[in-house]
Amino acid sequence: MACAAPFSWSEAFDRFGTCPGGREIIEDAARFGLVDGVGFPLLSTGSRRAAASLASDKPLDMEVVTAAVLQGILPVVFQHLRALNGVSSSPNPRLSKREKQVLAWLAAGKSAWEVAQILTISEPTVRFHVQAIKKKFKTSTLAHSVAAAIHAHQL
Repeated sequence: MACAAPFSWSEAFDRFGTCPGGREIIEDAARFGLVDGVGFPLLSTGSRRAAASLASDKPLDMEVVTAAVLQGILPVVFQHLRALNGVSSSPNPRLSKREKQVLAWLAAGKSAWEVAQILTISEPTVRFHVQAIKKKFKTSTLAHSVAAAIHAHQL
C-alpha cells in the first residue's frame, strides 16, 4: 500500500486480491480460520517494506484495534523488527533522575496531577519532563516513550 495508514484486510483484498501473493495470503489465513484482520504498514528506510497484521476468526472493530495497536504495541514491534534486521538505532538517550521518576509514575498509571503531587512539583513541570522525554526518544506518545525507555533499560 502506498500510505502508512492502517488498512483492513477487506480493503487490501479489494485492491490487491487479484495478485497471486495477495490471494495466497488470504487463502492461507482462511485455512487457519481467520476471517478478518487489520494491517499496519511499518515505515522504513530504503527499499524494504514491512507490515504488522492482527487477525481474528471474527470481524474486528477497526477503531478499537487501530487505537490499541498504534498506541502501545506497534512501536515496540517496529523497534524489535529493526533490531532483528540489523538496523542500528541511534544511541540510547539518557534520562535525568527526575525524568525517570516522572516516567515511572506515569507508566504506573498516575495522572500528571498525581505525579506532581507525589514529586512535589507543578503539573506544568510534569508536562515539561514528558515533552523532554518524548524529544530524547523521538517518540510521539507516552506509551511509546515508556516502551522506548524500557527498551533502553532506562525504566
